[in-house]
Amino acid sequence: MILDPDGRVSVAGHARRNVWRMKSLDPKAQITILADCYQGKKFNSPNDLVYKSDGSLYFTDPPYGLPTQEDNDPQKELSDQRHLSRSWSTAPEAWDRTGTRPRPG
Repeated sequence: MILDPDGRVSVAGHARRNVWRMKSLDPKAQITILADCYQGKKFNSPNDLVYKSDGSLYFTDPPYGLPTQEDNDPQKELSDQRHLSRSWSTAPEAWDRTGTRPRPG
């Protein structure tokens, strides 16, 4: 979780494979899905959110939330480890396709 520039909570929805935002910390607050796919394919399990000074949100998309947590998990729709950015006026874009990730365990 991280606060956006307007003080709203942004969440890497690991299990639901999306990135979403809460309007406030109220349990009944409005939730907005910011992104849930890249080029029509579901994210693996978004993680590690960070906002850039221009308001763009960067996050990683490892397979840790998938059943096997491995690169060959059958539910993995994006074939490689991608770091994604999102300026909420455009679709997500890959900005680093060469990134490595730590292995669980």
